[in-house]
Amino acid sequence: MTLTELRWGIVGCGDISHDFVQAMRKCANKNKIVAIAARDAGRAEEFKDQLKLDDAVKVYGSYDDLFNDQEVDVLYIGVVNPEHASTTMKALEAGKNVLCEKPIAPNAKQALELFERAKEKKLFLMEATWSRFFPVYREIRLIIKEGTLGEVIGAVANFAIPNLPENRFWVEGGQTPIVDIGSYAIQFALWAFRDRPTKITAVCGKDDKGCDLWTSMILQFPNGGKANLCCSAIDHFPNNGFISCTKGYLELPEFFWCPQKLLVHPGPPAQGEPKIEPLFFPMIDDQKYNFSWSSGLRYEADHVFDCLKEGKTESDVHSFDESLKTLEVLDEMSEFWNPKYWLPRNVDWDEIPSRFSDLIYPIYFAIPILIFRILTEAFFGFGAGVILGVIPRDQLKSKIWNHVTGGFARYTRSKRVLECMFRFLCYTFLFAYGLMILWDKSWFSDITQCWIGYPFHKIDSTVWWYYMVETGFYYSLLIGSVFDVKRTDFWELIFHHIITILLLSVSWTINFVRVGTLVLISHDISDIFLEGGKLVRYYNAPSWCVNICFLFFLSSWFLTRLGYYPFVVLKSAFFEAPGLIQPDYKILNPFQIPYVPRAIIIMLLLLLCLHLFWTFIIMRIVIRSITVGEAADVRSDCEEDDEVNGKKKKNLKTKSQRDKKGQ
Repeated sequence: MTLTELRWGIVGCGDISHDFVQAMRKCANKNKIVAIAARDAGRAEEFKDQLKLDDAVKVYGSYDDLFNDQEVDVLYIGVVNPEHASTTMKALEAGKNVLCEKPIAPNAKQALELFERAKEKKLFLMEATWSRFFPVYREIRLIIKEGTLGEVIGAVANFAIPNLPENRFWVEGGQTPIVDIGSYAIQFALWAFRDRPTKITAVCGKDDKGCDLWTSMILQFPNGGKANLCCSAIDHFPNNGFISCTKGYLELPEFFWCPQKLLVHPGPPAQGEPKIEPLFFPMIDDQKYNFSWSSGLRYEADHVFDCLKEGKTESDVHSFDESLKTLEVLDEMSEFWNPKYWLPRNVDWDEIPSRFSDLIYPIYFAIPILIFRILTEAFFGFGAGVILGVIPRDQLKSKIWNHVTGGFARYTRSKRVLECMFRFLCYTFLFAYGLMILWDKSWFSDITQCWIGYPFHKIDSTVWWYYMVETGFYYSLLIGSVFDVKRTDFWELIFHHIITILLLSVSWTINFVRVGTLVLISHDISDIFLEGGKLVRYYNAPSWCVNICFLFFLSSWFLTRLGYYPFVVLKSAFFEAPGLIQPDYKILNPFQIPYVPRAIIIMLLLLLCLHLFWTFIIMRIVIRSITVGEAADVRSDCEEDDEVNGKKKKNLKTKSQRDKKGQ
């Protein structure tokens, strides 16, 4: 192909695009900017004026308009990270050659789709990993290939920039320090070994928003070599790189990703006076840039020119495979969240409606629920006590004040009654709320709808609120257990709350929301009768009334916890769900991915085990009811009022003192 001038279109008018255009002024080949585009034409005009581009340069307020410009040979894509893949795909579909900033895609899977599409369209595509095109990197490749220093056995790279701009800490957008600066360290190691790592070990520190702040990686390679990589957005240390060989080592002084100097150390440093062979590749440039040594971007622009001139659709310096290797390492580092472990085959996180970040809301909801509980117990609870004649009217104000200012944490009979009252009100409200929300939902009457079409079930606002409020309520129960009256099954109850919260959270994460709502509403029914029956008993109602309430509770327990839950929900989860989740999915195969749906079903089984434990306790109540004549919650057998305990201790102390005097 005869190419004397390469016509560029610039997509995006951010800082990196600014530096790329500036650097092109120093290119060896004739690269020419003919068009620029931003989402706003005014921003594009401002960009053009700032860089003092020729009047002939066209300005577009739409990326699509630039893609359709027939006078553009190749596009440079410098938009924000989350838009790299989608913008590149649109450019390819429009028939344009593309140089896209790194990372070209959020993961290797999406990058592969771009590369395959470029091959189908016979278009040039390259990820703009600019380090690879510096003269120092070419020299490294020549030295390693010649073998003068022997075989590569190790690599070290340090990348620390403690003052990164805020837009580099965008968790939702996939723009974080590991993705941004970590990729430089990874590509350096891969450039040294020219192979895929066989094992990756990494540790990472995150801030309170879940954004990674630092990472330390060890990459092991097929020849037994290893790479030690450290990246940080909070630390200060030299940004240098080393490549260790069997007969010496190479050193890249700061900055290893845009080097102008290479130090060759033949022989181990410990053998006599170290011999250093410095190689210099200075960049002379007086232009202003946003980033250090951005003048080096000229090298990748010249490389694109050479590739297109030779009719290539893929770079031989930074090939498709090279980009994939870097992204595969990044994918492996975040392996915990790899969708293959969580979701059905070929499904990615951005394809499911539920969002993990939403799980922060139940924690927020738990605090106001606890405050509402204290106020409800104080004002409504004691007020009801006065109406029922349980609490003297002249004690109402003092009891309310005492409860609001900390009395809620004291173990008294009134405290126990108030706890029971609040739980009764909440379970009743949540059951009615859930019934109203789920009544017309398809999965409420046909449980197979929990799995058909999974994991793409849409979540409307009503289901969202119901799920979040219920989860927040269980958080409040877990927190409240710290100051609630302790029962004999305290730890089992804590375990139940933790399992329930974990089950709800993981179910939300992988969009098992439908089955989660069924578990919630079926559990609330029996809890209403349990707390209601206890209230009747605390009110000293006749034994026949207590027994009737207990029979209602017993019926609801067996119908929901030992009937509907195991024989409808669990049965469907074990026998119907696997084939609908993934045709070849086996629940009993612990090594088959995805693992998480199987883990949820196991947690559902653990919940059944708790039901069976409490059924044992309930049967003790039944036996007691038959023998004694009144149903009582045997879990409260050891619950003594503080007031009663205090009186007993005082009486015993007085009796003991009298006995001593009598002696």
